[in-house]
Amino acid sequence: MPVAGFVDHPAFIALPAAGRGMLMTLALHYWQSDCAPLPQKGSEIFCIMRTHPSTWATHQQTILRIFNDVKPELDEYYQLRKMRYEVARDIGERGRGIQRLRTLARKQATHGAREDAAPARDANPRQRVATPDERGARARVAPGKSG
Repeated sequence: MPVAGFVDHPAFIALPAAGRGMLMTLALHYWQSDCAPLPQKGSEIFCIMRTHPSTWATHQQTILRIFNDVKPELDEYYQLRKMRYEVARDIGERGRGIQRLRTLARKQATHGAREDAAPARDANPRQRVATPDERGARARVAPGKSG
């Protein structure tokens, strides 16, 4: 979210910390709601701020004026961001499609070659382990101290 428009606005500097916080809260709400229009009722906007009623009443006009001055910049940047996201998503989908086609072509090439060929044999077949009977009897070990 671009904040330069808020910071560069001359009335922003004149606001106290509470007013700046309310303005940023309103801007974040607007941005996170995908730049949906703000409520028309003052009480609904007040609910977004979650501030003391007298503080809101004192700074309401200034905050709404600053927000309305910066709103076109926010809308423009949001549309640019949304367009970039869609372009990146489309490029990704095309890349995944190309990758799927390559994988299918590779599978078809290897599948066709395997039908005609004999099964592969191991160059070094594994030796079977001899059973005790085949190995012969072993000498018994004498019992130790522990038994």
